[in-house]
Amino acid sequence: MTDVKKKLDYHGDREGVRRATPLEIAKYKASRIGSRSVVDLGCGIGVQLIEFAKVSKDVLGVELERKYIEFCRKNIVESNLNNVKLIKGDALDSNIIKIARNYEVVNSDPSRDKTSYTWELNNLSPNPKEILRKYNQEDFSFDIPVRFNTKLLSGEPELEYVSLGGEPKRLILYYGCLKKYELSAISLPSMERIVKGEEKIDVQYGNTPDAFIYDIDQVVSLSGLIGDFKKYVNKDFEVLEESSQRFLITSDDDIRSSFVLGKYKVLKGYNSLQELRKDLKNYYYGRIYIRFEINPKHYYNLKKDLEFNALGIDDIYIFKFDDKYYTSIKEEN
Repeated sequence: MTDVKKKLDYHGDREGVRRATPLEIAKYKASRIGSRSVVDLGCGIGVQLIEFAKVSKDVLGVELERKYIEFCRKNIVESNLNNVKLIKGDALDSNIIKIARNYEVVNSDPSRDKTSYTWELNNLSPNPKEILRKYNQEDFSFDIPVRFNTKLLSGEPELEYVSLGGEPKRLILYYGCLKKYELSAISLPSMERIVKGEEKIDVQYGNTPDAFIYDIDQVVSLSGLIGDFKKYVNKDFEVLEESSQRFLITSDDDIRSSFVLGKYKVLKGYNSLQELRKDLKNYYYGRIYIRFEINPKHYYNLKKDLEFNALGIDDIYIFKFDDKYYTSIKEEN
Protein backbone atom coordinates (compact mmCIF):
# COMPACT_ATOMS: atom_id res chain seq x y z
CA MET A 1 0.00 0.00 0.00
CA THR A 2 1.63 3.22 -1.20
CA ASP A 3 1.43 6.16 1.18
CA VAL A 4 1.43 9.57 -0.50
CA LYS A 5 0.80 13.00 1.02
CA LYS A 6 -1.10 16.05 -0.13
CA LYS A 7 0.08 19.58 0.62
CA LEU A 8 -2.28 19.37 3.61
CA ASP A 9 0.12 16.66 4.88
CA TYR A 10 -2.37 13.80 5.29
CA HIS A 11 -1.56 10.13 4.77
CA GLY A 12 -3.35 8.35 1.93
CA ASP A 13 -2.92 6.61 -1.40
CA ARG A 14 -3.38 8.57 -4.62
CA GLU A 15 -7.07 7.76 -4.96
CA GLY A 16 -7.78 8.51 -1.31
CA VAL A 17 -5.98 11.84 -1.53
CA ARG A 18 -7.79 12.69 -4.77
CA ARG A 19 -11.18 11.95 -3.21
CA ALA A 20 -10.47 13.79 0.03
CA THR A 21 -12.41 16.95 0.87
CA PRO A 22 -10.26 20.04 0.18
CA LEU A 23 -9.01 21.31 3.54
CA GLU A 24 -10.54 24.78 3.16
CA ILE A 25 -13.97 23.24 2.56
CA ALA A 26 -13.52 20.77 5.43
CA LYS A 27 -12.70 23.61 7.84
CA TYR A 28 -15.64 25.67 6.64
CA LYS A 29 -18.12 22.81 6.94
CA ALA A 30 -16.91 21.91 10.43
CA SER A 31 -17.47 25.52 11.51
CA ARG A 32 -20.92 25.45 9.93
CA ILE A 33 -22.03 22.28 11.75
CA GLY A 34 -20.40 23.34 15.02
CA SER A 35 -19.95 21.44 18.27
CA ARG A 36 -22.67 18.80 17.81
CA SER A 37 -21.63 15.13 17.72
CA VAL A 38 -21.19 13.87 14.15
CA VAL A 39 -21.08 10.56 12.33
CA ASP A 40 -19.18 10.89 9.05
CA LEU A 41 -20.23 8.21 6.54
CA GLY A 42 -17.54 7.28 4.03
CA CYS A 43 -14.85 9.22 5.91
CA GLY A 44 -12.02 8.12 3.61
CA ILE A 45 -8.58 9.22 4.79
CA GLY A 46 -10.25 11.49 7.35
CA VAL A 47 -9.76 15.11 6.25
CA GLN A 48 -13.37 16.13 6.97
CA LEU A 49 -13.61 13.80 9.97
CA ILE A 50 -10.61 15.41 11.65
CA GLU A 51 -11.92 18.93 11.09
CA PHE A 52 -15.21 17.86 12.66
CA ALA A 53 -13.30 16.42 15.63
CA LYS A 54 -11.50 19.73 16.22
CA VAL A 55 -14.79 21.47 17.02
CA SER A 56 -17.15 18.63 17.96
CA LYS A 57 -17.48 16.85 21.29
CA ASP A 58 -17.70 13.38 19.73
CA VAL A 59 -17.11 12.05 16.21
CA LEU A 60 -17.57 8.67 14.53
CA GLY A 61 -16.05 7.77 11.16
CA VAL A 62 -17.53 4.97 9.04
CA GLU A 63 -15.53 3.64 6.10
CA LEU A 64 -16.01 0.54 3.95
CA GLU A 65 -12.41 0.13 2.73
CA ARG A 66 -9.83 -1.14 5.22
CA LYS A 67 -6.92 0.74 3.64
CA TYR A 68 -8.65 4.05 4.21
CA ILE A 69 -9.41 3.12 7.81
CA GLU A 70 -5.66 2.58 8.29
CA PHE A 71 -4.74 5.88 6.64
CA CYS A 72 -7.45 7.65 8.62
CA ARG A 73 -6.18 6.21 11.90
CA LYS A 74 -2.65 7.47 11.12
CA ASN A 75 -3.99 10.94 10.40
CA ILE A 76 -6.03 10.99 13.63
CA VAL A 77 -2.98 10.01 15.69
CA GLU A 78 -0.85 12.72 14.09
CA SER A 79 -3.61 15.25 14.78
CA ASN A 80 -3.54 14.41 18.53
CA LEU A 81 -7.29 13.84 18.75
CA ASN A 82 -8.94 11.58 21.32
CA ASN A 83 -12.62 12.12 20.52
CA VAL A 84 -12.78 10.06 17.31
CA LYS A 85 -13.99 6.49 16.82
CA LEU A 86 -13.68 4.48 13.59
CA ILE A 87 -15.81 1.63 12.27
CA LYS A 88 -15.16 -0.40 9.14
CA GLY A 89 -18.41 -1.24 7.42
CA ASP A 90 -21.24 -0.34 5.07
CA ALA A 91 -23.08 2.87 5.95
CA LEU A 92 -26.40 1.14 5.22
CA ASP A 93 -25.69 -1.80 7.55
CA SER A 94 -28.33 -2.03 10.30
CA ASN A 95 -25.74 -2.35 13.10
CA ILE A 96 -23.94 0.81 11.98
CA ILE A 97 -27.25 2.66 11.69
CA LYS A 98 -28.07 1.67 15.27
CA ILE A 99 -24.73 3.04 16.52
CA ALA A 100 -25.07 6.22 14.45
CA ARG A 101 -28.34 7.10 16.15
CA ASN A 102 -26.29 8.08 19.21
CA TYR A 103 -24.92 11.04 17.24
CA GLU A 104 -26.70 14.32 16.56
CA VAL A 105 -25.63 14.91 12.95
CA VAL A 106 -25.18 12.50 10.05
CA ASN A 107 -22.71 13.70 7.41
CA SER A 108 -22.07 11.97 4.10
CA ASP A 109 -19.84 12.79 1.16
CA PRO A 110 -20.80 9.94 -1.22
CA SER A 111 -18.33 8.51 -3.70
CA ARG A 112 -19.18 9.47 -7.28
CA ASP A 113 -19.62 7.33 -10.35
CA LYS A 114 -20.06 9.80 -13.18
CA THR A 115 -21.67 8.48 -16.33
CA SER A 116 -22.76 11.72 -18.00
CA TYR A 117 -22.48 15.52 -17.80
CA THR A 118 -25.06 15.56 -15.02
CA TRP A 119 -25.49 13.21 -12.09
CA GLU A 120 -28.24 10.93 -10.79
CA LEU A 121 -28.81 9.56 -7.29
CA ASN A 122 -27.73 6.11 -8.45
CA ASN A 123 -24.28 7.58 -9.27
CA LEU A 124 -23.73 8.27 -5.54
CA SER A 125 -22.67 5.69 -2.97
CA PRO A 126 -24.19 5.52 -0.46
CA ASN A 127 -27.34 6.89 -2.06
CA PRO A 128 -28.49 9.96 -0.02
CA LYS A 129 -32.13 8.96 -0.45
CA GLU A 130 -31.38 5.59 1.20
CA ILE A 131 -29.50 7.29 4.04
CA LEU A 132 -32.45 9.59 4.70
CA ARG A 133 -34.90 6.69 4.64
CA LYS A 134 -32.97 4.22 6.80
CA TYR A 135 -31.39 6.50 9.41
CA ASN A 136 -34.66 8.06 10.51
CA GLN A 137 -32.96 11.16 11.94
CA GLU A 138 -33.46 14.87 11.33
CA ASP A 139 -30.09 16.58 11.01
CA PHE A 140 -28.25 15.49 7.86
CA SER A 141 -25.59 17.00 5.65
CA PHE A 142 -24.65 15.66 2.22
CA ASP A 143 -21.89 16.78 -0.17
CA ILE A 144 -22.98 16.02 -3.73
CA PRO A 145 -21.77 17.04 -7.24
CA VAL A 146 -22.31 20.70 -8.01
CA ARG A 147 -24.14 19.92 -11.28
CA PHE A 148 -26.60 17.56 -9.63
CA ASN A 149 -30.24 17.72 -10.74
CA THR A 150 -31.85 19.11 -7.57
CA LYS A 151 -35.32 18.02 -8.70
CA LEU A 152 -34.30 14.47 -7.72
CA LEU A 153 -33.69 15.37 -4.07
CA SER A 154 -35.83 14.19 -1.16
CA GLY A 155 -37.42 16.61 1.28
CA GLU A 156 -36.66 20.33 1.36
CA PRO A 157 -32.99 20.75 2.20
CA GLU A 158 -31.00 23.96 2.18
CA LEU A 159 -28.94 24.11 -1.00
CA GLU A 160 -25.46 25.61 -0.61
CA TYR A 161 -23.27 25.84 -3.72
CA VAL A 162 -19.61 25.97 -2.73
CA SER A 163 -16.80 27.45 -4.80
CA LEU A 164 -13.11 27.26 -3.88
CA GLY A 165 -10.65 29.63 -5.51
CA GLY A 166 -13.15 30.46 -8.24
CA GLU A 167 -13.96 26.83 -9.09
CA PRO A 168 -17.37 25.28 -8.27
CA LYS A 169 -16.59 22.30 -6.06
CA ARG A 170 -19.78 20.87 -4.56
CA LEU A 171 -23.37 21.28 -3.58
CA ILE A 172 -23.97 20.82 0.15
CA LEU A 173 -27.42 19.80 1.38
CA TYR A 174 -28.48 20.62 4.95
CA TYR A 175 -31.52 19.08 6.62
CA GLY A 176 -33.23 19.72 9.95
CA CYS A 177 -31.63 22.12 12.42
CA LEU A 178 -28.63 22.54 10.11
CA LYS A 179 -30.67 24.63 7.67
CA LYS A 180 -29.96 28.38 7.65
CA TYR A 181 -30.93 29.51 4.15
CA GLU A 182 -33.12 28.21 1.38
CA LEU A 183 -30.50 28.64 -1.33
CA SER A 184 -27.08 30.29 -1.36
CA ALA A 185 -23.67 30.31 -3.04
CA ILE A 186 -20.47 30.79 -1.07
CA SER A 187 -16.98 31.64 -2.29
CA LEU A 188 -14.08 30.25 -0.28
CA PRO A 189 -11.76 31.26 1.22
CA SER A 190 -13.31 34.77 1.29
CA MET A 191 -16.61 33.48 2.82
CA GLU A 192 -18.53 35.87 0.56
CA ARG A 193 -22.08 34.62 0.17
CA ILE A 194 -25.05 35.31 -2.11
CA VAL A 195 -28.43 34.36 -0.64
CA LYS A 196 -31.67 33.87 -2.52
CA GLY A 197 -34.02 36.73 -1.73
CA GLU A 198 -37.78 36.93 -1.77
CA GLU A 199 -37.82 39.36 -4.70
CA LYS A 200 -37.13 38.09 -8.21
CA ILE A 201 -34.56 40.29 -9.94
CA ASP A 202 -34.79 40.51 -13.72
CA VAL A 203 -31.58 39.82 -15.64
CA GLN A 204 -30.94 41.03 -19.18
CA TYR A 205 -29.09 39.00 -21.79
CA GLY A 206 -27.15 40.60 -24.64
CA ASN A 207 -24.44 40.04 -27.23
CA THR A 208 -22.62 43.38 -27.35
CA PRO A 209 -20.07 44.20 -24.63
CA ASP A 210 -20.11 47.46 -22.73
CA ALA A 211 -16.91 49.00 -21.37
CA PHE A 212 -15.97 45.88 -19.37
CA ILE A 213 -16.36 42.12 -19.66
CA TYR A 214 -16.40 40.20 -16.38
CA ASP A 215 -15.56 36.52 -15.95
CA ILE A 216 -17.83 35.38 -13.10
CA ASP A 217 -17.54 32.29 -10.91
CA GLN A 218 -19.83 29.69 -12.50
CA VAL A 219 -21.28 28.89 -9.08
CA VAL A 220 -23.43 32.02 -9.51
CA SER A 221 -24.99 30.58 -12.65
CA LEU A 222 -25.20 26.98 -11.43
CA SER A 223 -27.07 28.07 -8.30
CA GLY A 224 -29.56 30.12 -10.29
CA LEU A 225 -28.66 33.22 -8.27
CA ILE A 226 -27.77 35.59 -11.13
CA GLY A 227 -30.49 38.06 -10.17
CA ASP A 228 -29.50 37.92 -6.51
CA PHE A 229 -25.88 38.50 -7.51
CA LYS A 230 -27.00 41.59 -9.44
CA LYS A 231 -28.75 42.88 -6.34
CA TYR A 232 -25.76 41.94 -4.16
CA VAL A 233 -23.19 43.92 -6.19
CA ASN A 234 -25.75 46.69 -6.79
CA LYS A 235 -24.59 47.20 -10.38
CA ASP A 236 -26.36 46.97 -13.71
CA PHE A 237 -25.10 44.31 -16.12
CA GLU A 238 -26.09 42.02 -18.97
CA VAL A 239 -25.23 38.35 -19.39
CA LEU A 240 -23.09 37.70 -22.47
CA GLU A 241 -22.42 33.98 -22.10
CA GLU A 242 -23.76 31.31 -19.77
CA SER A 243 -22.30 27.94 -20.77
CA SER A 244 -20.58 24.89 -19.33
CA GLN A 245 -17.24 26.60 -20.00
CA ARG A 246 -17.72 30.11 -18.68
CA PHE A 247 -20.12 32.71 -17.30
CA LEU A 248 -19.53 36.19 -18.70
CA ILE A 249 -21.32 39.46 -18.00
CA THR A 250 -20.78 42.99 -19.25
CA SER A 251 -21.20 46.40 -17.66
CA ASP A 252 -20.00 50.00 -17.77
CA ASP A 253 -19.63 49.84 -13.98
CA ASP A 254 -16.77 48.70 -11.78
CA ILE A 255 -17.94 45.43 -10.18
CA ARG A 256 -15.99 44.13 -7.21
CA SER A 257 -16.62 40.75 -5.59
CA SER A 258 -14.88 37.48 -4.79
CA PHE A 259 -17.18 35.98 -7.43
CA VAL A 260 -15.46 38.13 -10.08
CA LEU A 261 -12.59 36.07 -11.50
CA GLY A 262 -11.45 38.52 -14.15
CA LYS A 263 -12.15 42.03 -15.40
CA TYR A 264 -11.41 42.95 -19.03
CA LYS A 265 -11.46 46.40 -20.58
CA VAL A 266 -12.90 46.21 -24.08
CA LEU A 267 -10.70 47.82 -26.74
CA LYS A 268 -12.43 47.28 -30.09
CA GLY A 269 -14.87 45.08 -31.99
CA TYR A 270 -14.28 43.34 -35.35
CA ASN A 271 -16.53 41.65 -37.89
CA SER A 272 -13.96 38.99 -38.79
CA LEU A 273 -10.70 37.43 -37.66
CA GLN A 274 -9.03 38.81 -40.78
CA GLU A 275 -10.02 42.34 -39.76
CA LEU A 276 -8.80 41.72 -36.21
CA ARG A 277 -5.49 40.22 -37.39
CA LYS A 278 -4.83 43.22 -39.61
CA ASP A 279 -5.55 45.70 -36.83
CA LEU A 280 -3.30 43.91 -34.34
CA LYS A 281 -0.36 45.38 -36.25
CA ASN A 282 -1.26 48.68 -34.59
CA TYR A 283 -0.84 47.24 -31.08
CA TYR A 284 2.40 46.78 -29.16
CA TYR A 285 1.12 43.66 -27.41
CA GLY A 286 2.45 40.55 -25.69
CA ARG A 287 0.66 37.22 -25.72
CA ILE A 288 -2.78 36.47 -27.16
CA TYR A 289 -5.43 34.63 -25.14
CA ILE A 290 -8.47 33.23 -26.93
CA ARG A 291 -11.55 33.40 -24.68
CA PHE A 292 -14.17 31.80 -26.88
CA GLU A 293 -15.06 28.24 -27.83
CA ILE A 294 -12.80 26.80 -30.50
CA ASN A 295 -11.78 23.33 -31.62
CA PRO A 296 -8.74 22.39 -29.48
CA LYS A 297 -6.96 21.23 -32.63
CA HIS A 298 -7.11 24.77 -34.00
CA TYR A 299 -6.44 26.71 -30.79
CA TYR A 300 -2.64 26.87 -30.89
CA ASN A 301 -2.47 27.46 -34.63
CA LEU A 302 -4.79 30.45 -34.29
CA LYS A 303 -2.93 31.70 -31.23
CA LYS A 304 0.41 31.41 -33.06
CA ASP A 305 -1.01 33.14 -36.11
CA LEU A 306 -2.32 36.08 -34.06
CA GLU A 307 0.92 36.42 -32.09
CA PHE A 308 3.01 37.04 -35.22
CA ASN A 309 3.86 40.57 -34.02
CA ALA A 310 3.89 40.00 -30.24
CA LEU A 311 6.79 42.20 -29.18
CA GLY A 312 5.13 44.16 -26.37
CA ILE A 313 4.14 43.62 -22.74
CA ASP A 314 0.35 43.91 -22.44
CA ASP A 315 -1.52 40.69 -23.21
CA ILE A 316 -4.58 40.77 -25.44
CA TYR A 317 -7.71 38.73 -24.64
CA ILE A 318 -10.07 37.97 -27.51
CA PHE A 319 -13.78 37.30 -26.97
CA LYS A 320 -16.44 36.38 -29.49
CA PHE A 321 -20.16 37.14 -29.30
CA ASP A 322 -22.59 36.58 -32.18
CA ASP A 323 -19.84 36.15 -34.79
CA LYS A 324 -18.16 39.39 -33.77
CA TYR A 325 -14.71 39.48 -32.13
CA TYR A 326 -13.56 41.83 -29.38
CA THR A 327 -10.08 42.64 -28.15
CA SER A 328 -9.55 43.49 -24.49
CA ILE A 329 -6.90 43.85 -21.83
CA LYS A 330 -7.15 42.40 -18.35
CA GLU A 331 -7.42 44.84 -15.45
CA GLU A 332 -6.86 44.39 -11.74
CA ASN A 333 -10.11 43.68 -9.92
